[in-house]
Amino acid sequence: MVLKKYRRTCRTEGLAAGRIWVDRGYFGLFCPEVFAALGDMILTLLLSFAFALEDQQVMYPGQSRELSISRGGTIEIETRGIIKANDRGSKLKVVAVKKGETRIKTSFQNYNISVIDKDSYDTFLKLREWQKGKVGPLVEVVDQKIEIGGKILTFLDWLELKDLQLHKGPYFIKAKVDFEVTDKINRYLRDLTQKSNLPYSSLTVSPIWQVTLAETHKNHISEYRKLLAPLGIYVGQSPYALNSAPMIEVNILATEIRRNHIQKLGLDWPAEVKANLVPSLAFDSQSLFVNIKAFEQRGLGRVLASPTLIAKSGESATFHSGGEMPIKVSSRFAAQVEWKKYGIVLKIKPVADYSGKMTIELECEVSMIDESVKIDGIPGLLINRITSRFHLNESKTIALSGLIKEEWGRSHQGFPGITQIPILNKIFGSEEFKNNQSELFFFVTPKIIY
Repeated sequence: MVLKKYRRTCRTEGLAAGRIWVDRGYFGLFCPEVFAALGDMILTLLLSFAFALEDQQVMYPGQSRELSISRGGTIEIETRGIIKANDRGSKLKVVAVKKGETRIKTSFQNYNISVIDKDSYDTFLKLREWQKGKVGPLVEVVDQKIEIGGKILTFLDWLELKDLQLHKGPYFIKAKVDFEVTDKINRYLRDLTQKSNLPYSSLTVSPIWQVTLAETHKNHISEYRKLLAPLGIYVGQSPYALNSAPMIEVNILATEIRRNHIQKLGLDWPAEVKANLVPSLAFDSQSLFVNIKAFEQRGLGRVLASPTLIAKSGESATFHSGGEMPIKVSSRFAAQVEWKKYGIVLKIKPVADYSGKMTIELECEVSMIDESVKIDGIPGLLINRITSRFHLNESKTIALSGLIKEEWGRSHQGFPGITQIPILNKIFGSEEFKNNQSELFFFVTPKIIY
């Protein structure tokens, strides 16, 4: 009666409620459902126990260690020559002989033995200490290489590797990482390489953490590896990698100021054509722009243009404000039209390194149409040109001055007819001469934007 009652309870209530009933000290093993569930649980525990018995031992040549084994059981070593083993009953003394991988099989416990060099072993121990208390990363030795697997959850967890001073014994990171953490690491690497005057290359995290340099930067690869190897980042090289030369942004302020009001800017400009560095304490670019706008409102000057140019290090950029004049060019077989620029043309060629130092080549040309000189109906050009080069340790404003723009004219008023008579035109008429001179200033401010 008791057993029959228990079977019904087991099938109808016990499994539905997720529990096993016990009556008079006996388990319901007669219930097939319970027996199957217990079998699965036991199998899972046995498999977990078997995996737990696979133990990795990391050693260096010459190091000895005692391993626990079952007394009287069999001992099998897969690869000979990597280690020496001495059976001491319940203990097995193992001495590492040379670098390599081997496996010890016993009836109770299996050991995976990795023998690595002493420097790598010291790195392995430090990384194991770093791993303690962290959720996610896993430090292990795979094929003689130290790897950090699992997942690195925060930027600060990774940054702690810098404090370990792991300059000997390379290791690699294969751990997964979130996009936000990768972005923080890339920003850190950008600042780090800039301070070290090295080209920047972004980090990739699959299959391992690495940066890849272009062929043009192969002379920096040893410096790069010395810098990033302690952080677990592999540095490679590829002909397909992009050249990460710095990008330079150049802000230009082109102004025109009447010559008799130039001194009001606060700077004593030379009379000849020159390029100068603006004293950093005199004014910044924003206050300069405000001053020029104030002159413009009073009719004493004006802002001609304020463009921003962006150029890659070593390449040129050009600013042109003005027009183009058609010039007919004829030959024996054909005739064509060429266009000649006039107005303001500013060419820059910046070269920068990764520490923020720059060399700027400037060429400025101001040209105006000269109607007094014509050939075949084509007027000439009045041209002022300046070329200069600057070496800057940081972003500064360069001022180009001494480029004169002159407007002149002549007007005559009087009675019609009388003004054509040579003597009477002076009496019954008036003549006005206009000669306005203004000076062109170019304020050029380059800065590295990467």
